[in-house]
Amino acid sequence: CLLAKSLLKNGFSIVIPCRNEAENIPSLGNELNNVFRNSNFPWEVIWVNDASDDNTPNAINYLGPNHKLVSNPIRRGQSTSIQNGIDESKFSFIGLIDGDGQNNPADLLKMFLKIINSPSLDLIQGRRITREDGFLKRRLPSLLANRIVKMLIGSPLRDLGCGTKVFRKIVADEIPFSGEIHRLYAAHAHLTGFK
Repeated sequence: CLLAKSLLKNGFSIVIPCRNEAENIPSLGNELNNVFRNSNFPWEVIWVNDASDDNTPNAINYLGPNHKLVSNPIRRGQSTSIQNGIDESKFSFIGLIDGDGQNNPADLLKMFLKIINSPSLDLIQGRRITREDGFLKRRLPSLLANRIVKMLIGSPLRDLGCGTKVFRKIVADEIPFSGEIHRLYAAHAHLTGFK
Protein backbone atom coordinates (compact mmCIF):
# COMPACT_ATOMS: atom_id res chain seq x y z
CA CYS A 1 0.00 0.00 0.00
CA LEU A 2 1.54 3.32 -1.13
CA LEU A 3 -0.09 5.22 1.72
CA ALA A 4 1.43 2.90 4.31
CA LYS A 5 4.89 3.20 2.68
CA SER A 6 4.62 6.99 2.68
CA LEU A 7 3.61 7.10 6.33
CA LEU A 8 6.34 4.66 7.32
CA LYS A 9 8.92 7.27 6.29
CA ASN A 10 7.57 9.50 9.03
CA GLY A 11 8.51 7.03 11.73
CA PHE A 12 7.31 6.34 15.23
CA SER A 13 8.26 8.02 18.52
CA ILE A 14 7.55 6.08 21.72
CA VAL A 15 7.31 8.27 24.83
CA ILE A 16 7.68 6.64 28.24
CA PRO A 17 7.23 8.71 31.39
CA CYS A 18 9.02 7.13 34.33
CA ARG A 19 9.79 7.78 37.95
CA ASN A 20 11.87 5.34 39.99
CA GLU A 21 11.56 2.54 37.42
CA ALA A 22 15.23 1.46 37.33
CA GLU A 23 14.27 -2.19 37.95
CA ASN A 24 11.82 -2.30 35.02
CA ILE A 25 13.74 -0.28 32.42
CA PRO A 26 16.27 -2.91 31.21
CA SER A 27 13.61 -5.53 30.44
CA LEU A 28 11.17 -3.00 28.91
CA GLY A 29 13.98 -1.51 26.82
CA ASN A 30 15.01 -4.96 25.57
CA GLU A 31 11.40 -5.80 24.71
CA LEU A 32 11.08 -2.57 22.72
CA ASN A 33 14.33 -3.32 20.88
CA ASN A 34 13.12 -6.83 20.03
CA VAL A 35 9.76 -5.56 18.77
CA PHE A 36 10.98 -2.62 16.69
CA ARG A 37 14.54 -3.42 15.57
CA ASN A 38 13.38 -5.43 12.54
CA SER A 39 10.63 -3.02 11.54
CA ASN A 40 10.78 -1.24 8.20
CA PHE A 41 10.48 2.29 9.59
CA PRO A 42 12.51 4.64 11.76
CA TRP A 43 11.71 4.66 15.46
CA GLU A 44 12.89 6.17 18.69
CA VAL A 45 12.12 5.78 22.37
CA ILE A 46 12.08 8.90 24.52
CA TRP A 47 12.28 8.11 28.22
CA VAL A 48 11.23 11.03 30.40
CA ASN A 49 12.74 10.73 33.85
CA ASP A 50 10.51 12.59 36.29
CA ALA A 51 13.17 13.48 38.89
CA SER A 52 13.72 9.88 39.98
CA ASP A 53 15.76 9.27 43.09
CA ASP A 54 16.88 5.81 42.04
CA ASN A 55 19.14 4.62 39.19
CA THR A 56 16.57 5.34 36.42
CA PRO A 57 18.79 7.67 34.31
CA ASN A 58 21.72 5.22 34.26
CA ALA A 59 19.44 2.33 33.34
CA ILE A 60 18.12 4.30 30.35
CA ASN A 61 21.61 5.29 29.17
CA TYR A 62 22.52 1.61 28.60
CA LEU A 63 19.64 0.82 26.22
CA GLY A 64 21.18 1.69 22.87
CA PRO A 65 21.12 4.29 20.09
CA ASN A 66 17.34 4.39 19.55
CA HIS A 67 16.78 5.41 23.17
CA LYS A 68 16.94 8.99 24.40
CA LEU A 69 16.83 10.28 27.97
CA VAL A 70 14.99 13.50 28.83
CA SER A 71 15.04 14.53 32.49
CA ASN A 72 12.74 16.83 34.42
CA PRO A 73 14.90 18.76 36.93
CA ILE A 74 12.04 18.62 39.45
CA ARG A 75 9.05 16.31 39.69
CA ARG A 76 6.46 17.46 37.14
CA GLY A 77 3.96 14.59 36.95
CA GLN A 78 2.92 12.21 34.21
CA SER A 79 1.12 14.56 31.82
CA THR A 80 3.92 17.14 31.79
CA SER A 81 6.48 14.35 31.37
CA ILE A 82 4.57 13.00 28.38
CA GLN A 83 4.40 16.46 26.81
CA ASN A 84 8.13 16.95 27.38
CA GLY A 85 8.76 13.69 25.53
CA ILE A 86 6.46 14.68 22.65
CA ASP A 87 8.26 18.02 22.40
CA GLU A 88 11.53 16.09 21.95
CA SER A 89 10.08 13.62 19.42
CA LYS A 90 11.04 13.78 15.77
CA PHE A 91 8.36 11.63 14.14
CA SER A 92 4.72 12.25 13.26
CA PHE A 93 3.29 9.26 15.12
CA ILE A 94 3.48 8.98 18.90
CA GLY A 95 3.12 5.89 21.05
CA LEU A 96 2.73 6.00 24.82
CA ILE A 97 3.42 3.21 27.27
CA ASP A 98 3.96 3.26 31.02
CA GLY A 99 7.44 2.54 32.38
CA ASP A 100 6.29 -0.03 34.95
CA GLY A 101 6.51 -2.97 32.53
CA GLN A 102 2.84 -4.01 32.88
CA ASN A 103 2.04 -3.31 29.21
CA ASN A 104 3.19 -5.31 26.21
CA PRO A 105 5.36 -3.25 23.81
CA ALA A 106 4.26 -5.50 20.92
CA ASP A 107 0.82 -3.89 21.26
CA LEU A 108 2.36 -0.56 20.22
CA LEU A 109 3.55 -2.04 16.93
CA LYS A 110 0.09 -3.51 16.20
CA MET A 111 -1.54 -0.18 17.02
CA PHE A 112 0.96 1.72 14.88
CA LEU A 113 0.36 -0.53 11.87
CA LYS A 114 -3.39 -0.08 12.32
CA ILE A 115 -3.23 3.72 12.43
CA ILE A 116 -0.94 4.10 9.41
CA ASN A 117 -3.34 2.01 7.35
CA SER A 118 -6.37 4.00 8.52
CA PRO A 119 -5.91 7.58 7.25
CA SER A 120 -9.06 8.82 8.97
CA LEU A 121 -8.04 7.40 12.36
CA ASP A 122 -6.30 9.84 14.71
CA LEU A 123 -5.88 7.94 17.99
CA ILE A 124 -5.94 4.35 19.22
CA GLN A 125 -6.56 3.84 22.93
CA GLY A 126 -5.31 0.67 24.61
CA ARG A 127 -7.44 -1.50 26.85
CA ARG A 128 -6.20 -3.36 29.92
CA ILE A 129 -7.47 -6.93 29.75
CA THR A 130 -5.68 -8.18 32.85
CA ARG A 131 -4.53 -5.83 35.59
CA GLU A 132 -2.19 -6.41 38.49
CA ASP A 133 -3.69 -3.53 40.50
CA GLY A 134 -5.83 -4.15 43.58
CA PHE A 135 -9.57 -4.34 42.86
CA LEU A 136 -10.90 -1.89 45.47
CA LYS A 137 -8.08 0.62 45.26
CA ARG A 138 -7.55 0.84 41.47
CA ARG A 139 -9.80 -1.36 39.34
CA LEU A 140 -13.21 -0.53 40.80
CA PRO A 141 -12.68 3.27 40.66
CA SER A 142 -11.41 2.87 37.09
CA LEU A 143 -14.47 0.85 36.04
CA LEU A 144 -16.83 3.40 37.56
CA ALA A 145 -15.00 6.36 36.02
CA ASN A 146 -15.03 4.71 32.58
CA ARG A 147 -18.78 4.12 32.76
CA ILE A 148 -19.55 7.66 33.89
CA VAL A 149 -17.36 9.28 31.23
CA LYS A 150 -18.76 7.01 28.49
CA MET A 151 -22.31 7.97 29.48
CA LEU A 152 -21.52 11.69 29.60
CA ILE A 153 -19.68 11.98 26.30
CA GLY A 154 -20.93 9.00 24.34
CA SER A 155 -17.43 7.65 23.81
CA PRO A 156 -17.12 4.14 22.36
CA LEU A 157 -13.85 3.55 24.25
CA ARG A 158 -13.82 0.85 26.92
CA ASP A 159 -10.77 1.79 28.99
CA LEU A 160 -10.07 5.51 28.99
CA GLY A 161 -7.37 5.22 31.65
CA CYS A 162 -5.06 2.77 29.90
CA GLY A 163 -1.61 4.34 29.45
CA THR A 164 -0.97 2.62 26.10
CA LYS A 165 -1.95 4.86 23.18
CA VAL A 166 -0.92 5.58 19.62
CA PHE A 167 -1.85 8.82 17.91
CA ARG A 168 -0.88 11.30 15.27
CA LYS A 169 1.33 14.08 16.62
CA ILE A 170 -1.23 16.62 15.40
CA VAL A 171 -3.56 15.43 18.19
CA ALA A 172 -1.00 16.53 20.81
CA ASP A 173 -0.53 19.82 18.94
CA GLU A 174 -4.26 20.47 19.42
CA ILE A 175 -4.58 18.94 22.91
CA PRO A 176 -1.33 19.34 24.87
CA PHE A 177 -0.65 17.14 27.87
CA SER A 178 -0.91 19.11 31.11
CA GLY A 179 -2.34 18.72 34.60
CA GLU A 180 -3.87 15.24 34.86
CA ILE A 181 -5.16 15.07 31.24
CA HIS A 182 -3.27 11.79 30.63
CA ARG A 183 -5.99 10.00 32.62
CA LEU A 184 -8.74 10.94 30.14
CA TYR A 185 -6.76 11.95 27.07
CA ALA A 186 -8.76 9.83 24.63
CA ALA A 187 -12.00 11.34 25.94
CA HIS A 188 -10.64 14.85 25.34
CA ALA A 189 -9.59 13.85 21.81
CA HIS A 190 -13.07 12.40 21.17
CA LEU A 191 -14.77 15.60 22.38
CA THR A 192 -12.45 17.72 20.23
CA GLY A 193 -13.55 15.82 17.13
CA PHE A 194 -10.63 13.48 16.55
CA LYS A 195 -11.47 9.96 15.44
